Amino acid sequence: MTSKTFPESKINLVKRSLDPNTALSQNWIKANRKQFST
Repeated sequence: MTSKTFPESKINLVKRSLDPNTALSQNWIKANRKQFST
């Protein structure tokens, strides 16, 4: 099961990073953090 669980979690991470909504929200958070930090 471990050999099957690891690839699945990896695929989920890839799907998340490729998800436009997640990517946009992450970029938005990064941009805001830069603004707040400066």
